[in-house]
Amino acid sequence: MKKRFSFIMTILFLLILVTPNQPVKAATPSWPLLQNGSSGTNVYSLQYLLLNKGYSVSVDGMFGSGTESAVKSFQSSNALTADGIVGANTWSKLVVTISNGSNNNAVKAAQYQLMNKYGYSVSVDGIFGSGTESAVRSFQSKNGIASDGIVGPTTWQYLIGGTGGSTGGSFWTSRQSSWIHPLKGGPTLDPTTGGREFGVARSSGRYHAGVDFTAEAGRQVLAMTSGQVINIYEFYEGTKAVEVKNDDGTVARYCEISPWVSVGGRVSKGTVVGTVMRSNTGSQMLHLEVYMGTVSGALTQTANSSNYYYVSAANYQRRADLVNPMGAKDLSIIR
Repeated sequence: MKKRFSFIMTILFLLILVTPNQPVKAATPSWPLLQNGSSGTNVYSLQYLLLNKGYSVSVDGMFGSGTESAVKSFQSSNALTADGIVGANTWSKLVVTISNGSNNNAVKAAQYQLMNKYGYSVSVDGIFGSGTESAVRSFQSKNGIASDGIVGPTTWQYLIGGTGGSTGGSFWTSRQSSWIHPLKGGPTLDPTTGGREFGVARSSGRYHAGVDFTAEAGRQVLAMTSGQVINIYEFYEGTKAVEVKNDDGTVARYCEISPWVSVGGRVSKGTVVGTVMRSNTGSQMLHLEVYMGTVSGALTQTANSSNYYYVSAANYQRRADLVNPMGAKDLSIIR
């Protein structure tokens, strides 16, 4: 009897050893509660889902009177309490199952969450292709749910109800293997010291909207990823800025440089965008700013003091889709 018991225990032990580890299913997140005054990533997806249901709303990430009116109309049409508050019951009626081959605004809602909340490199184009499917499968696997590439009710709840972390961490984690550091050879000083980092207080009550990578004048500045040059202009004390719309929809602003590129030109990862300039004040650095690319208008907006979607509210005097650029310091450096 003892031998039989010992044999069974040995077999069980061996089975445990050879059984591959399965992802642990994350606790199912609750549907978020949205109402007039809400803003951010979930509001964008709500607005895309309303568009998918035929309601005319602006996709701006701000839950205002127009979005509230559309929500109330949708709730009334679906036998829900028409209070304009989006909770679990309203979300459940709004979401639709999408998969490879789908092409609609619901796909944009899912893509927006994948890119902006979880850091996946997908385009918000409404076309559910192989890239979106791969991102969905990865997201499902990481959350311990069926990795079938289909966005049904459960996956929607994880996408919209999850906490994500688009304010720097997951944004840069997902780009570690595909982007490069923008300063050839790397900076000469630690960008996390001496007021070079993002969010440091500046004069007149504003905060630093980028990260400064110090280097001598003439050092090459490289495109972190492929894209198109969309703007070149004077920036600070005799230096210039180059804006590149990256292929994944984000925008990089390479500042305090002498440009080597022209507006309308294409750049590939590693293309020399320009070289570090010595400003009229004597500073020599690459000032880097990054934007999600989900808002239109000039990148510098002095009147915009607190409406930021991807970083903590502060007076950065920049466009609302500003991203914390500090993760760029950990990208691979080209020597």
